[in-house]
Amino acid sequence: MEDYQQLVREYEEREAQRRKYCNLTRIPPSSLAERSRLPRDIHFGKMLYLGYGRNAWHGTWIKRYYPGSISFFEKDLQALSERHRVQGSVFRIEPIPVVYLEYCHDVVVLLAINDRTPASYQPLLENILPFRLDAFWTADEFKIDNWLLTFSLPAWRPDLYPKSYHRMSSSPQGAGRPLRWSRHELDGTEGGICAAFSDFMSRMLRLG
Repeated sequence: MEDYQQLVREYEEREAQRRKYCNLTRIPPSSLAERSRLPRDIHFGKMLYLGYGRNAWHGTWIKRYYPGSISFFEKDLQALSERHRVQGSVFRIEPIPVVYLEYCHDVVVLLAINDRTPASYQPLLENILPFRLDAFWTADEFKIDNWLLTFSLPAWRPDLYPKSYHRMSSSPQGAGRPLRWSRHELDGTEGGICAAFSDFMSRMLRLG
């Protein structure tokens, strides 16, 4: 019994840590213009996005951000889908590449829901000047819906993030019953925004 209670305490402590440090807050890029200084580090990874469709749409999916549709954890997005489902709703949870800019007091998260190639980010990256990011944060690309989304995290805590992700799709089980979720394996590639930002720090450090 004592071992079980210890496991419960450890689980509750970890959940409290996750609620504290894995909580995303969306921020407008323009508010970051004052962050012209160099971040402490840059990290690449993945998070999960909840997409929405209808059976009648035959595989067509809405690809836009709505509150809560980005998370580290499958269970959060599954719970959100239950709150938003109506008759005929289908959902999928898929990993998306994410860039983390680590600062002293928080982390700025960059992600895109779309599937743009690394080359499509080059005009945006040209706004990165030596030791300055103010022009980058006010670039026009940030004003296009879902081109790039910016969030903040309280801290860089990879020990709290899942080690791997899968693509998941839902199917109905009937009225009054939760959605059934099917898991699909993925390869380990990140690509997209992560590949585009691979030389981010060297761009900021160049002498002109």
